Amino acid sequence: MLSRSYYFITIMQQKILTLLTKLAHELSPVYEHPSEQQQTAWWLLQALTEKSEAQLLAQQEIKLTEEQEQQLNRWIDEHVNQRKPLQYILGSTPFDGLLILCEPPTLIPRPETEELTINLAEKLTTLAKPLTVLDLATGTGCIALALAKRLPQANIYATDISEKALDLAKRNAKFNTINNVTFMHSDVFNNIPKNIMFDIIISNPPYISAEEYKKLAPSVAEWEDKKALVAEHDGFAIIEEIIKEAPNFIRFNENLFLAGIPQVIIEIGYRQGNRAKELMQKALYTNVKVEQDLEGKDRVIVGRVPRATGTGPTS
Repeated sequence: MLSRSYYFITIMQQKILTLLTKLAHELSPVYEHPSEQQQTAWWLLQALTEKSEAQLLAQQEIKLTEEQEQQLNRWIDEHVNQRKPLQYILGSTPFDGLLILCEPPTLIPRPETEELTINLAEKLTTLAKPLTVLDLATGTGCIALALAKRLPQANIYATDISEKALDLAKRNAKFNTINNVTFMHSDVFNNIPKNIMFDIIISNPPYISAEEYKKLAPSVAEWEDKKALVAEHDGFAIIEEIIKEAPNFIRFNENLFLAGIPQVIIEIGYRQGNRAKELMQKALYTNVKVEQDLEGKDRVIVGRVPRATGTGPTS
């Protein structure tokens, strides 16, 4: 059981840094490094008080109400003993300037996905003409919404097989006041109208193998949707389907071609780079490349479909 003595000190004022140290100690079973403990303690305290780090430091001391102390104790218990992800506890997570609402079991946005989205958006903002973009397996809608925010003239489509995920994504669009995203219920490309052609298709699909799933941390395996994580064929089933079917929904875009921007972008596991590259090359994609994340691990496979592929209008 957690020690309640750290929190149940109603009416007493204590220094912010003293409380943070106590919180960090309680978080040590979850986080090995002191920096992670301290950062998480800050997040919890900011969420509890609805104040920024700067505001808390400015006041130097803090007085928690009994209700706040009880809430903080529940959060620590959920995070440490139940391994509930922090994003589910707090109900949201930042993502490229947006605040994305998070609810179990919809997949929590990851820093790697945010990095991928920012990198693509920065390239696309240099183009003059509006784009039509498809985000497959949108989950919370984080990719689609971040692109839509940065590219207000773009037409963004976001799909997911989960009705619950789509409902959350729609609420995220409303919460972030984003109006240029169309949400569709679809298992990969199955329900996408054939008359809609896209300039870019991006996806963070399920790519974990059944064996890898057995080794996942409880905070992932016990809380997040297994269907959003695991794919057959050693994690490649959805990746294979996207690579196979994407050319039927891609139109040639000369601006993207001249700028060297890929049209099919798929997040992958760090051990899937070589095989994903082979799959794209066998499907006659060009300019195929495996891109690494900030840790130097294979994280994204990108490519272009041949100009003759796709029956929609060019742009």
